[in-house]
Amino acid sequence: MGFNIIDMETWPRRSHYEYYMNQVRTSFQVTKFLDVSELVSFCRESGIRFQPAMIYLIMKGINSMPEFRMALDREGRPGYYDVAHAQYTVFHEDDETFSDLWTYYDENPYIFCRSYMKDVEEYKDARGIKVKPGRPEMAACISCVPWLSFDAICFDTPGPGPFFLPIINFGRYEEKDGRLMMPFAVYINHAAADGYHVSKLINGLQSDIDSVRRIFDKYRGE
Repeated sequence: MGFNIIDMETWPRRSHYEYYMNQVRTSFQVTKFLDVSELVSFCRESGIRFQPAMIYLIMKGINSMPEFRMALDREGRPGYYDVAHAQYTVFHEDDETFSDLWTYYDENPYIFCRSYMKDVEEYKDARGIKVKPGRPEMAACISCVPWLSFDAICFDTPGPGPFFLPIINFGRYEEKDGRLMMPFAVYINHAAADGYHVSKLINGLQSDIDSVRRIFDKYRGE
């Protein structure tokens, strides 16, 4: 997995990065309701599960924007990975706990969704937070709360050092004015991204949801 060091001398966001790294250490969260009507309809018609399809579209957006693939190398220099993979949670109804799994991202949505279902099936009986070994260094954190349609959500990740991985949450979709609306939240370190970048990610995701049939049709039969 390639890691690209950012050239601080030419980086337009250098002063913003240094400010939020050294003076006001800030992360922020944005919650937006997405219209998932087209995605739900597509999943019902195609037999593809909603969650892997949604995670694929999220990862498609994250992999289109380096701001959401940022990290520090061992010398503390900022950069971004060539590709981000998906880390997500699965719920165990018997003991009401969850486990983290991860699946390699693939541009082909059918390959990704099949890999997701394979991983979930393989590790469905495993218990603990981290149950699949070999997690990639760059894996976006994605969690679904299917029991609740929330208006906002908040995280606190002080940790031993800067936390750059994006944290994505989405909740239960509900019908409003004839459309299926789902809460979607993005948490990100302000040193990595600004409101513009989060808006671009969310707006792009809504566009991809609306165009989900075209996106999947591109890879049909491969």
